[in-house]
Amino acid sequence: MFKKDIINKSWQNFKINNLTVESEDFLFGKSIKNCYGIYLVASEENYKTILGYSDIWYIGQGKLRDRLIALLDPYFKSHSSGTQRNHTAKNDLKRMIDVSCYSYSLYYKEFSDSEKSRQIEKKLLNDFCNKNIMAPPFNSNKN
Repeated sequence: MFKKDIINKSWQNFKINNLTVESEDFLFGKSIKNCYGIYLVASEENYKTILGYSDIWYIGQGKLRDRLIALLDPYFKSHSSGTQRNHTAKNDLKRMIDVSCYSYSLYYKEFSDSEKSRQIEKKLLNDFCNKNIMAPPFNSNKN
């Protein structure tokens, strides 16, 4: 399963590599609303799965601004006011960005309610698992 199987013109996106504290204001100032939605992290390059290849590393849902700030928290020093922001994939994503030559992007789509976001996330994860016999690498609870 690839991002091209999911993403269409109604999705927004931005590159994750080389984020700076200045990016925080641009991305979260007014660009990303704190409404419900679904998001995924994908790379420009494919990686090997059990049954083929994919470019999707994580699929998530929730209140977009809150979840994306938690995911990208290691890059945004101004949010480090002692508040711990938990996100399952944030440590994996930081490690991969720091050590790999992959180019990562974050794609997101807004929805009107949390139930719709949950249903779509569940469908996308089930589709991914059915096609790859595994979840996206960052969709785990090991952190």
